[in-house]
Amino acid sequence: MTEQYRNIKNTTLLRLAVTLVFLLAAFIFASYLGFKEKLENKLSHETDHLRSFYNSELSSLNVLNFTRIYNLLDNTEVIDAIESGDRIKLYTLVKRNFDLFASESSFFKNMHFHTEKNITLLRVHLPEEYGDDLTKTRPLIARTNREKIPQSGLESGFHGIYYRIVQPVFNGKGKHIGSVEFGIDPTYFTHLLGSQHGDKKLAFVFTASSLKNLEEKDELIKFGNGYLLSDYNNFFRKALPEMQDKKFGTYKEDGRNYMIAPVLKLNSYEGKNIATLVAAIDITSDVDEIRYDILILIIFSILAAAVILLITNMGFNIYIRKLDKTNETLKQAIDELTYTHNIIDQYVIYSEADANGTLTGVSTAFCDISGYTRDELIGAAHTIIKHPDIDQNQSRQIWNAVVSGNSWNGDIKNIKKDGTVFWVNANIIPRMDDKGNFIGYSSIITDITDRKRVEELTITDEHTTLFNKSHFNRLLENEVRRAQRNRSFLTLAIIDVDYFKDYNDTYGHLKGDKVLRRVAMTLKMLLKRAGDHAFRIGGEEFAVICIDMSPKESFEFFETIREHIYNLKIEHAASGADEYLTISAGVYSAVPSPDDTANSTFSKADAALYISKQQGRNRVTLHEDSEV
Repeated sequence: MTEQYRNIKNTTLLRLAVTLVFLLAAFIFASYLGFKEKLENKLSHETDHLRSFYNSELSSLNVLNFTRIYNLLDNTEVIDAIESGDRIKLYTLVKRNFDLFASESSFFKNMHFHTEKNITLLRVHLPEEYGDDLTKTRPLIARTNREKIPQSGLESGFHGIYYRIVQPVFNGKGKHIGSVEFGIDPTYFTHLLGSQHGDKKLAFVFTASSLKNLEEKDELIKFGNGYLLSDYNNFFRKALPEMQDKKFGTYKEDGRNYMIAPVLKLNSYEGKNIATLVAAIDITSDVDEIRYDILILIIFSILAAAVILLITNMGFNIYIRKLDKTNETLKQAIDELTYTHNIIDQYVIYSEADANGTLTGVSTAFCDISGYTRDELIGAAHTIIKHPDIDQNQSRQIWNAVVSGNSWNGDIKNIKKDGTVFWVNANIIPRMDDKGNFIGYSSIITDITDRKRVEELTITDEHTTLFNKSHFNRLLENEVRRAQRNRSFLTLAIIDVDYFKDYNDTYGHLKGDKVLRRVAMTLKMLLKRAGDHAFRIGGEEFAVICIDMSPKESFEFFETIREHIYNLKIEHAASGADEYLTISAGVYSAVPSPDDTANSTFSKADAALYISKQQGRNRVTLHEDSEV
């Protein structure tokens, strides 16, 4: 019997030992998987952060250098030198600016002037090289001169690859005469990102095709099918092979552990991938942590095995292991829940309000975007960030939808505590009690300010900052259809500055441009309702669309505009209407019939303008078909 017990004991001990070894291996493997998942989450977080920081700095770089270009081109002598092709004079005029910009930033490398036919007029950084045709080798320049709009993006040339900022140049008469280009060394981005994130090393890997025009490739480090550009070339030349064909790789140097991963794909202005931003993220502390965890795990397992083998109590041992495993699982679940909650709080713009619209909860991300503290927001009305320009009809529609138990999605214009405007796309979800009564709502919003800014640039006349003609055409058609559906009044006015050509001939185009801006500012000042819009649709021709305004109110309103323009007391000696600058306006105001179109509405307002001009100008004429 003793031998039998001994065999049972030995068998039990052997099974326990095997079980413990298996469990130890499983725990180590699980720790490895958890560590790998942690690295992937860290990589995702760092990628989002670097991408956001890169895009923000890229926007700032564009604003800075386009502002520099605008200031440079504000000098009429520079414009004249470009138009006349006087390279020596142009060099003399802009060299000081070039030296100033280069002294402010060692990454500012190029100042390049081109003719409208893509011929190099002057390289301020290489004044002895000029006259080459860049039509085929520098598509960014060709595109700028072809489309006559500002461009920016990474592009290689004969002398290097740079982030290029290109602005078309126009003379005083609005004629396109060429373009001006600033070139920034792309290591500016890796240097800036690296200096702001000291635990990271950054590098660009450019595709070979993106550098096909570069004559000095030998100075770059070849890597695979591309070229490496970084402040840490030697480091990345050894580290990058660890990353190939994987989501991320690891590399160790000088006792430090790094995770090597691509964080941002960079496209050219044509949308083609030309480079990848690669980051080396220091994970030494993470590696030390997992090593420590595994060491603790091994020690714990050995001690547990010793206890289990000594007491030979399988049932109790199993119970302890299950209990330990349950506690570990619970701890992991709590950690994951805490981590998820922190992620949501930091990066999801979220708020809750009660049935009265009083805020009861906000995330940290909501505080960040609004500029208010959590204490300032909790207990405040949800309208605390509402922009005063928001149409009251839209606000009522949102509230009625949510109170009725329906979700609402759309774009909303808001205002921060410091007065800064920001746009969001909002998803508003009602909360109902068990009886179906409305008790409040939750809101998840996305910051779309940058998108709105881009949209605004496409619909704005850059000279007057009013809406442009293309936006006028779209909006007029939409407003005609809306007024037809709602059976509501629609007013269109066409406004012309009287004898404006004579004004330009007498006082010059610069003063003529200032007059147009003053007229535009007056229109903006007087158009205070959310549904009223002003446009510049021609040289000295403006348009105004108003909604829900009767013909009588419309006539009185545009008479007020005419009087405000006259009261500016802008001298106009060449005018045939008055000694001061005046305007003429044609107004059509009616409830559109089913047969009315944008074209017919415009024609009636234009016909009324023609009558104003025929009757001596400096007057407002209401079209005879307007409903009085």
